[in-house]
Amino acid sequence: MSRELHRYYRSLAADTDERVLPAPDRLRRSADRWARRRAAITVLAAAGLVAGTVAGSRLVLAAGPGPVPVPPPRVRPPRGRRPPRPRSRRRPPRRRRPSAVPPARAVRS
Repeated sequence: MSRELHRYYRSLAADTDERVLPAPDRLRRSADRWARRRAAITVLAAAGLVAGTVAGSRLVLAAGPGPVPVPPPRVRPPRGRRPPRPRSRRRPPRRRRPSAVPPARAVRS
């Protein structure tokens, strides 16, 4: 190992020796407390989601179907005069081009 790396490790060991870790039983109690708190928060969040879903679905279902649209009134054209017919958009039939190959003749037997 290089001298510089050895010096860094010695410095790190000196820094960590100054910090006193709590006793194991105290660490376990703290971890258990955090675990219980996390579980309680998870349960409360799930209950909030379920309650919100139920309340939202009740609001949507209670509203029922939307209003029935009223059809527009029928307007009749005045008598004696017909409206112009719309022009057909169909294309006229295409003319067939004569084939370069003559049709086969039927052979009598």
